[in-house]
Amino acid sequence: MQLNNFSNRANGLDTTQRGDLSLRAKLSDRNARLLIPWTVVTAVLYLLWAPADFEDFPEFAEKFLLYRAAAIFVASALTLFALRARRPFWKNAAAWVWFPTWAIATAAMIPDTPEYVLSHVIVLFILEWASASFILWRWWWGLTNALAILAVGEIAIAQIEIAGYEADAAHGYLLSGVVLNVVLAVTRYNAAKREHDARHALEQEKLVTESLREAERQRATDLADALRQAQEVDELKSKFFANVSHELRTPLTLILSPVDQLLDKVVRRNATRLLRMIDDLLDLARLEAGGLRLRVMQVDMENLAQRVAGNAAPAAKGKDIEMVFSSGGEPPEMFGDPHRIEIILTNLIGNAMKFTPREGRIEVGVFHNSAGTSVEVTDTGPGIAREEHERIFERFHQTETSERRQQGGVGIGLALARELAQLHGGSLTVDSKLGGGSTFTLFLKSGKDHFHTEMIERRQVQMDPHPG
Repeated sequence: MQLNNFSNRANGLDTTQRGDLSLRAKLSDRNARLLIPWTVVTAVLYLLWAPADFEDFPEFAEKFLLYRAAAIFVASALTLFALRARRPFWKNAAAWVWFPTWAIATAAMIPDTPEYVLSHVIVLFILEWASASFILWRWWWGLTNALAILAVGEIAIAQIEIAGYEADAAHGYLLSGVVLNVVLAVTRYNAAKREHDARHALEQEKLVTESLREAERQRATDLADALRQAQEVDELKSKFFANVSHELRTPLTLILSPVDQLLDKVVRRNATRLLRMIDDLLDLARLEAGGLRLRVMQVDMENLAQRVAGNAAPAAKGKDIEMVFSSGGEPPEMFGDPHRIEIILTNLIGNAMKFTPREGRIEVGVFHNSAGTSVEVTDTGPGIAREEHERIFERFHQTETSERRQQGGVGIGLALARELAQLHGGSLTVDSKLGGGSTFTLFLKSGKDHFHTEMIERRQVQMDPHPG
């Protein structure tokens, strides 16, 4: 409980400090912008007094004009600096120097015109009052600013002989300007701070309320998504186990049927089919556990693809399917795991064989370029709806079509093929539409720099050809 209270106090202190910093930055920007009209107005007034100097003090008029011009130039430079400065301190510092600049120009005229000392002191008093009336900053900024103007005025007055009422009035104006400055600075800054804190608290309350609403909406969405995903996974598992039971039972039943009803060829075909499914399941399990490694060596992609297509040619001929092989381009230096690549190609060509009708056509093309090699398997089957293009690569997913159900399968071939392609740093994509056939494209990069050390099998293991 004590730790929580301490944490709450610490968080509250941080929030207060952030609010103060935000207020100071906001006020410093406001102060910098206010210097623009003040510079223009003060410069105009200073120049309007210049003709009076030539009339009343012709011997000092040119010098006084120089004072006025210098003050205008410095004040303008300070205004530009305040507008361009990024930190609140430098903006306030420029505004702080702005007021003593005019005070110095005014006080410099006092020694030459002692008879007008009170007129000049009133100008200094106005500067002390203005720095707290129009500029919003903390009290110590205002106090030091007023004291600086007071010091400028006292130094100028000390250079002339002044006594009696004029001396008392001059010092009184300057001291009262300091007091007035501090009172105004404290009052106006505290009022601005209260207003800012109230606005900040209201904004924070709105943010918290909106955050709570957004969190509640997100929580409801997440719960709905989680429920939907759980239902999909449950449905996929049910379909998977039903399909696996059927797919594993059928070849085993055929193998165990009476001998007089079986030919050696049928036994071998179904046993090979069963072995291939088991191998694919084992590879999926290894991929799931992150334990599948590649035996990377140099690969002749064209020869490998042609061999897999050749192995499928007799089955294609038996279904009156035309099997066409083509190639193009200059082969780059290719590396990979021949056994795993053969699994990918066997699954792609086997998938095309399933869905290509009699007297259809399957094209296997190998195309090379400097970036790598692409193997395209195109069939004239029923095609795949666009919304199913990515889902057919999900584990255990099957499209809801009569052809798929008639052909069987458990929905792991394409998922395994894509994951093996990605393990090689490559890709497996599909281009298809209903009624227009399908084209599956396997792309593998050239060279071997893209193979990470952790995915390479270092042991010498014997890999049998994939049971196609």
